Amino acid sequence: MENFRIAAKSFIVKDNKLLLLKRASNDIQKPNIWEIPGGRLELGEDPIKGIKRETKEETGIDIEVLHPLNVRHFNRDDGQTITMLIFLCNALNDHIKLSKEHTAFEWVPLENCKEKLTDFFHKEVDIANKTSLKKVQQEVDEWVQQYKIPYWQPLEILARLTEETGELAREINHRFGAKKKKSTEEVKEIEDELGDIIFTITCLANSLNLDLNKAFSKTMDKCYGRDKNRYEKKTP
Repeated sequence: MENFRIAAKSFIVKDNKLLLLKRASNDIQKPNIWEIPGGRLELGEDPIKGIKRETKEETGIDIEVLHPLNVRHFNRDDGQTITMLIFLCNALNDHIKLSKEHTAFEWVPLENCKEKLTDFFHKEVDIANKTSLKKVQQEVDEWVQQYKIPYWQPLEILARLTEETGELAREINHRFGAKKKKSTEEVKEIEDELGDIIFTITCLANSLNLDLNKAFSKTMDKCYGRDKNRYEKKTP
């Protein structure tokens, strides 16, 4: 197929906000829309290197590619067939310097970015929201708000977290350690114990009005920054 190209787009989320760019008015493909960074790759170009290059050219920022978010296949208005790879990315800096392809940028909260973002990328927003810790926090809050005292005090929740962690340790010790369960003891699943810990941590974050997405993003920033070369990596 002669008129075919591969494209890559970066879905960049920072502090639970999505980076949007406004396409220039003289663009042949969908002028003036709000979109995400990225574009068509060079023939034979590595998609990861390509999306980093495209994002750098369009925004001036460096990114860490986390994982694929979606794949799209469509025809442009000029008739070219595109297979588009969309990656969830982490911004390594936030000093935006736009190219001539775009005229404005905004960091828009993920929960309402559909109001500005072109419809084409709404599916990726839905996918991101499904995997967002904010959704987990909202679901837990909806459940606890039915009670007169929704959340315990932080020290009480911490005690519960310690208890749940102990139960996880007990199951792992029984499964992988020298001390096995008695024949009369109930068998529990490790994933169930992890679920209890996630619920308790979420309760603690909600009680203190903390954003787990933001907290996790800061941790990953340290992994990709401070700890980038801390451990021995696999040989390619």
